[in-house]
Amino acid sequence: MPLVLFAGQSNALGFGNTGPAPYTPTWRVQIWTGSTFNYMDPGVNTGTAANPTAWGPEVGFARDWLAANPSGILYLGKVAKGETGLPPSAGLDWSPASEGEMFDRAEAVARAMR
Repeated sequence: MPLVLFAGQSNALGFGNTGPAPYTPTWRVQIWTGSTFNYMDPGVNTGTAANPTAWGPEVGFARDWLAANPSGILYLGKVAKGETGLPPSAGLDWSPASEGEMFDRAEAVARAMR
């Protein structure tokens, strides 16, 4: 059971990608939607509250995975927030030393997805 978590800044979010995605939704690709997995539908359940219609690298990854794997189900998660740095900072960042911020959010999603 492949389980992949996409995490990062605006590119992981899919900033600017709000048009049709090069992907056809299928039950074989499930994305974590906060409390459960649902089939991935780019622009519908791949964005965030601030950018609900965005889709990012999960789309190309899923398309390529489907082409390489004629059976099985791919499970994806996504934690993304634009303008977040890696080192500790005054704003949100990805440093494991910054409690309750992006690293902790990603870890919580990874644990919930299992």
